[in-house]
This record gives sequence, C-alpha cells and structure tokens, in this order.
Amino acid sequence: MNQELAEELLLGEGILVTTAKHGKEALEALKKKPFDCILMDCQMPVMDGYEATLKIREQKEFQQLPILAMTANAMAGDKEQVLSVGMNDHIAKPIDPILMFETIAKWVKPTSRTSIKKPKNKQTEKTQALYQLKGIDAKRGLRTTMNKEDLYRRLLKKFYDDQQDFEQQFRQCLNKNDIESATRLAHSLKGISANLGMTDLKNSAAKLEKGFKEDSANIEAQLHDMVLDLKTVLKSLKKIQ
Repeated sequence: MNQELAEELLLGEGILVTTAKHGKEALEALKKKPFDCILMDCQMPVMDGYEATLKIREQKEFQQLPILAMTANAMAGDKEQVLSVGMNDHIAKPIDPILMFETIAKWVKPTSRTSIKKPKNKQTEKTQALYQLKGIDAKRGLRTTMNKEDLYRRLLKKFYDDQQDFEQQFRQCLNKNDIESATRLAHSLKGISANLGMTDLKNSAAKLEKGFKEDSANIEAQLHDMVLDLKTVLKSLKKIQ
C-alpha cells in the first residue's frame, strides 16, 4: 500500500512510474529501459533495498543513477546506512508529499518547468464522516494523500480488506519461528498505519516490531495491544465500506 500511495502521488504530478515488488524485480526492470531515479524501499522481501542498491552500484552505467531510500527508520544511523551502500538521499515514511517531491527535485531535472500543486482542503459531508472514525486521524491521513479524498478512501478500503487476517498471519510466522517474516509484517503495518493517520496502531505496531530486537519475552503482550488497536480501526472502517 505504501507503494500504491507513492505511485498515485507521482502519477498525479505527471511522473512516469514503473513499480517492482522487490529488489530482484528492480534489477530486471533496469535491464529493460532507462530511468531518471529510483525510489528504493529498504524493507522488501526476496531482496531488500540495501542489497539491491549494492548490486546496482556494481554496474558502471548505474553508478550515477539517483537512488533515494524510502524507509520508516529516521534515526541518524539509519540515514548513514543508506548512504553507505550507495544511495543518494533519504525520504522518511510516513510520506510527506511535499518533502518527497522536493527531495526528488534535488536529484532529477524535470524536462519541463513544473510546480507542485499545494493540497486543497475541500470539505464535504463525506469528509466530515471520516473525521468521526475512532482510531483514525483523517486530517493527518488526507495530508499524506495531498487531500485527495478518493485516493484516501481507496487506501482505507484496501487496508480494511488486507488486514482482516493480520493476527492469523503473524501467529503462523511465530509458530514457524519465522522471525524475519513476522518482523516484516509488523514493519509494514507500522508504515501503512502511519500514512493513513492511525497513530495508536502505528505506535503499537512499532513496539511489536521493536520487541523482536529488545523485548522478545513480551511479544504476546505487545501483539495483544496491537490487535486491540487494529480491531478498533477495522470496526471504524466497516462503517464506511
């Protein structure tokens, strides 16, 4: 969903976009046509953004290609890591559209002079209904989509459809002792909920993700808290389906 949001925002400003599900797909895409810039998600399955960047930089023709990291990790050490593998800059998640475009503009020269349209805050009765949803800060979420309400609602619906079985998927990973996949699930939920304005859920998902590294004995308690926040959000979203 983070990819879908970024793609919609870029397309809305007339930028041509090619998407890849993971690093290997990105490497294959580079073989087929030229690109002006890569927005590299650092947390991907199969091949993550760090490994993909290292492999891209091994190829002489791509050593100057701008690669911009997109990650929820905003600590100084994380920024140093993306630079150390050869990325040029960092776009933090949750996505701030204006900052994202400003960062891209630092590295990509547009073919024609354009200006990013500031988001318009057009209120409707349906918009007001979004503001009443428990567990969701719709104003924050709409800012992320540049106040494109149709896009925001579409992302909310996708979230509602995709996250019904989160707990089941997470427990399956735990039962298999697949800590990497479980951590990725929590990380993904953290990023998505942050973009959509689900602050409590974002915070509990962040604690769950962090728990594997620092507090693994309390994973069950952290999962319980996160599931409660998720259920609150899903119950709210059911009202607008």
